[in-house]
Amino acid sequence: MQIGKKSWHRTWAIRGRTNGSWFFGLCLWFSVLFQAWWNMSQQGSPLWRRLQNGTELRGESLSQLHLDIGQSMDYLTKRDLEEIGDWIKVHEGCELLPYEDTAVPPRITIGYGRNLSDVGISQEEADILFNSDLKVALEECEEFYWGFSDYPQEIKIVLVDLMFNMGRPTMESFVKFNKALKEDNYRECAKELEHSRYYHQTGRRAQRNIDLLLEASNKYQL
Repeated sequence: MQIGKKSWHRTWAIRGRTNGSWFFGLCLWFSVLFQAWWNMSQQGSPLWRRLQNGTELRGESLSQLHLDIGQSMDYLTKRDLEEIGDWIKVHEGCELLPYEDTAVPPRITIGYGRNLSDVGISQEEADILFNSDLKVALEECEEFYWGFSDYPQEIKIVLVDLMFNMGRPTMESFVKFNKALKEDNYRECAKELEHSRYYHQTGRRAQRNIDLLLEASNKYQL
């Protein structure tokens, strides 16, 4: 009897621990679900808004275009947008240089039918183009001017501005300027700019670069 009683108590103890573990796991599971619901239900949650509107969750691998218009056009999937875009691209074609379209009167157009005459470009697009051109100018300076990274910041600014404005072929033709630069004679560089066609064509821009060259000369040279 004593052995049976111990076995009976042991059985219920095991069941109790098992039931307790099951109950704890269930509570934890409900807690996780509640936390997820609470996070989604906060104001401004895109996921919650989509679920409320009955729209499907597309995932996070969408194109930037889809993300940009997704707030008002959730019914368009990424594939929908690609099909629409491809259809238009076939008709428009892509021109990387400005051209006149077939409208009357003709409009200056570029890319996939972008009407530059009436629409122009946005500030964001202008910044993208600028950053691309700036990268090219920096790379050209690194290739053309030996030891470019070691020049003072004032000189880097002037060189990149010149390269950005005139391009490498023109900068290669500035023989006396480049010779003075190799000799770290910034004052002579300023003099060469002042006597160049560049100075008369760009006015204030050239003068600002000359002033910066003279400032660097006074700061770094005796």
